[in-house]
Amino acid sequence: MDEIKTKRFQEVIDRFGLSKVLFVIDGSQPVLEKSSRNIKEVKMVRSEGINVYDLLKYDHVVLLEPSVKKIEGALIS
Repeated sequence: MDEIKTKRFQEVIDRFGLSKVLFVIDGSQPVLEKSSRNIKEVKMVRSEGINVYDLLKYDHVVLLEPSVKKIEGALIS
């Protein structure tokens, strides 16, 4: 997303049919974080802050590709 738009972010979530969704991002993503913060059942968490509670609480988990690499690196070492 190019700009902070909660409505546009909600449209993307609706298009994919997601509800109670956890987004795992790799670092600071201010546009995504600010666009999603007013949506009730959406949470953004950085890859270093991911925890089992959040993984079990949300129905869907969306991992951005760079965050997968960081998680893999943490699990391998």
